[in-house]
Amino acid sequence: MLGVNLNYPITIMKKLTAGHPRALYLLICVAPLLAHCTWVKPTPDSEKVRLVPADRVADCRLLGDVTTSTVDKVIIKRGAAKVKSELETLARMEAAKMNADTIVATSEVVQGRQTFNAYRCRRDAG
Repeated sequence: MLGVNLNYPITIMKKLTAGHPRALYLLICVAPLLAHCTWVKPTPDSEKVRLVPADRVADCRLLGDVTTSTVDKVIIKRGAAKVKSELETLARMEAAKMNADTIVATSEVVQGRQTFNAYRCRRDAG
């Protein structure tokens, strides 16, 4: 073992709440609620960006890649669906800044991180 203290989170909680039993109770009650919160709000432009499988971008122009990350643990592990949703929203927001209209996930979610490719698929009128 490399001297890793597995009780470190518990030690920190005890220090933060020393002499304040209500604070510990509040922390224990609020942590599960925080684990299910969504902090990422989509922008109007990001809502126009589609997430599609890789086989749907054959006629599209690759604009670049996007790596997104979010908190996957707030004292306890956050729900996988919430984390995935936030990562996709963040990728859409970054893709919109690149003038992309489509994203494709190029990795799985690992420790709150995921990568995507950003594409321009729709033809501009004019």
